[in-house]
Amino acid sequence: MKKTIILSLAMLLGSIGYSQRVNIESAITYFKNGEMVEAKEKIDKAFLNTETANDPRMWYFRGRIYQRIYGSSAFTKMDTEAVEKSLVGYINCINTDIKKKFEEDVDDAGNACGSAVGLVNAGFACYNEAYKAYERKDYDMAMKYADLLLRAIPVDNAKDFAKNNLTENSIILFSSQVAMAAKDNTKARQYLQKLIDRSYKEPSIYIQMEQMQLRSEDTSNALKTIEKGRELFPENGDLRNEELRIYQLKGDLTGLMDKLNKSIESEPDNVNYIITRASIFDNIKVKYIAEKKQREADSMAALAEIDYKKCVELNPNDTYALYSLGALYLLQANPIIDKINQLNEKNKDYLTKKTELSNQRKAVIMKAKPFLDKAYELQPNDKDIVNATFQMYYQLEIKDKADILRKKKADLEKKK
Repeated sequence: MKKTIILSLAMLLGSIGYSQRVNIESAITYFKNGEMVEAKEKIDKAFLNTETANDPRMWYFRGRIYQRIYGSSAFTKMDTEAVEKSLVGYINCINTDIKKKFEEDVDDAGNACGSAVGLVNAGFACYNEAYKAYERKDYDMAMKYADLLLRAIPVDNAKDFAKNNLTENSIILFSSQVAMAAKDNTKARQYLQKLIDRSYKEPSIYIQMEQMQLRSEDTSNALKTIEKGRELFPENGDLRNEELRIYQLKGDLTGLMDKLNKSIESEPDNVNYIITRASIFDNIKVKYIAEKKQREADSMAALAEIDYKKCVELNPNDTYALYSLGALYLLQANPIIDKINQLNEKNKDYLTKKTELSNQRKAVIMKAKPFLDKAYELQPNDKDIVNATFQMYYQLEIKDKADILRKKKADLEKKK
């Protein structure tokens, strides 16, 4: 009697398990007959039931059913999350299909439709939806799809995603762009840091991370980020420029000049680097003048002159270099003017000394003329250029030119 009871219980339990799996089998039948409303209804019931919720057969056909829903204009309105549900189905099928029964499945016509193929097809569909969401600025949805893709990549045993340039790193990069667009700096930094830790070979990620770090006034880590990028891309101009910018922000003149010199050694014809160094020499010169250290100021002026001349040689129409070189020569006349003003009229050699110094002053100012004339020709409405050119003609006592420029200068000042 006891044995009969046990047998009946086993039969009862078996019938219950079978009744739950009926939903899967019904879904498959409806799916094969093209009855998608019914197929969706039955597979959803199997998905919600605890007895079949983790059945690889259920996951596999859930993937296929939802793949047909999002892939057909006749069914796509049935579920707006069909792409996501299909990919989840294939991911979970692969994870639970220990015997790989569904991995290389074929349909009745002999076409490959297994979980491996379905995963890749659903994955790329999901990727397309992620970009569409990004473009319409639905950043939450774009991130949701990206996170799902990060779940799909590891179960792609054939590496078909990677063969088509869809890798974990490329998805993380996309996620960082989405996070930045959404102004979620915390997430963006997390994604970028993952790529940086992996020495990901994309220069822009180092600049993006550095700029976020600078906005947080984290200059020290910003420099480390750029230096890591420079190690990977030593010839990248954007990274080099950012490195120089950080040294400027830090006020580290020694470090800046060292990096500039190395940059110029690497790219001897890069006008941007040369003119940056010239400007630094020029600024140091001004500092020395204020401190009444004329010898040191003259030394800096000579170095600036060499770099400005090199810039003009490389680009004869570089108005900033033309103006800067002209202004440098104009300023060289100031110490001579001071000497003239200090002459004693009672000394018998007064006129001789004055004439000698005046000729020196004129010679220095004449050195500025070709550069300021060219700068004015290129940018006749630039206030700094107009003012410097006026000062030049005024000191050369060329009255007609000076008068024209004086009027031009006054007109520009009225437009402020």
